[in-house]
Amino acid sequence: MANGSWTIPGNTASTAHEHAAGERELVNPIEPYIDARQAAAFLHCSPKTVQAWARSGALRAYPVGTGAKKHWLFLKSELDKWIRAGQNHTP
Repeated sequence: MANGSWTIPGNTASTAHEHAAGERELVNPIEPYIDARQAAAFLHCSPKTVQAWARSGALRAYPVGTGAKKHWLFLKSELDKWIRAGQNHTP
């Protein structure tokens, strides 16, 4: 865990970067996962609200652990898409 974020294998997205000479380099950055506290700060709400949305399926989340109390992880890019799509009007 680096800087309070999580990285789970298989989370890759390919992008191309241009160099000065016009050459393209393919890069596979891995977006780090964030926890409910960080997601709540990004969404300007409480961590309990974020966790409730995750449990209900209203907000895409990745559960870690087993049992009744799961630790939820989120991708900031998916939170941003969720806001932009207007899906943040859940009860």
